[in-house]
Amino acid sequence: MMKSKRIVWMDIARVLAVIMVVSCHVIEIEYYDVIFGKKSVPDLVWFFENILYAASRFGVPLFLMLSGALLLERDIEINVFYKHSLIPLLITTEVWTIIYYFYNIWVANSAFNVQTFLYDVLFLKNSSANHMWYLPMILGFYLIMPFLSKALKSVSFSAALIPLSIAFFAFSIIPLFNAFASEVFKTLPDITFSFDVAFLGGVYGFLLVMGHYVTHSPIFKKIPFYVFIVVLLVSLAFNTIGARYFYTHNLYHSIVFVWYNSPFIIVASVCLFACLSKLKIKRSVPAATILSKGSFTIYLIHNMILNYVESNLNFYRSYPLIARTVIRFAFAFGLPALLVILLNFTPFRRFKKTVFYMK
Repeated sequence: MMKSKRIVWMDIARVLAVIMVVSCHVIEIEYYDVIFGKKSVPDLVWFFENILYAASRFGVPLFLMLSGALLLERDIEINVFYKHSLIPLLITTEVWTIIYYFYNIWVANSAFNVQTFLYDVLFLKNSSANHMWYLPMILGFYLIMPFLSKALKSVSFSAALIPLSIAFFAFSIIPLFNAFASEVFKTLPDITFSFDVAFLGGVYGFLLVMGHYVTHSPIFKKIPFYVFIVVLLVSLAFNTIGARYFYTHNLYHSIVFVWYNSPFIIVASVCLFACLSKLKIKRSVPAATILSKGSFTIYLIHNMILNYVESNLNFYRSYPLIARTVIRFAFAFGLPALLVILLNFTPFRRFKKTVFYMK
């Protein structure tokens, strides 16, 4: 077998990321009511839902860090990047914004509204599809990627440590503090960071840049694999302890332990990415290659299938939670994955790139 030109560990990371994203949306169908105190569940069920849900939150950070690892090390020509990456992604985003708009009209049996439609396609409001928020966000990063890659070209991780630390504090530690201030220690006021660091791109910008440094900085290459594993597990454990405390004390107003700004989810996802980057796989894994190429396709389609299954299939409703979860995942991941496999053997490259952003 010939060695693959693809970076195999990145293919594996991309497939794992999309599996996690689908799992996240599958779990939250039942777990969201638990998070907000609308439903109480047995302890074993809670631990199953919480740990799987928190771990599934690693998906978006993995995608962002992959983008940072791939793009921020390159010498990016602005016009070339915009033509071959930004504009095609914008077209795909608009196609699926329109698809989901009319899909939701069909599901809700509602009338077409010109103002709402224009707000959707012009990104003047969030899409009603709960996964489509990611596309305008990544488009914003693609807009500045050529400039960011040049800015980071000669900046080492140690030199960038101060702004990265400030970003982590502003976008993660402060929300965690505010969650405890408002839920646990009610006499403490919420705090805000008057030093404006919004230009750093929020927690998503932090993850994008961390993907670059984790992959290319000698500092991370020197850290042993087992250290990242230990820190990952400890971070996930602390996240679970925090979420458990909030759940058992009926503190339901914060989702800091199940969102991307949780410091524990951030640290754990960075450690997972570092572990994946250390995989020494030289030969291609055909299944991973195919699904990696179509990971964006799976991301785009899975929610539509999941919503349809929830609305129209009833045979599994009485099954245990784990069985319900497996069935939902089988539909939401399996059907898009099957489409990706079929598309892989079709010659319509322009169609695949325009509609599904498959390269």
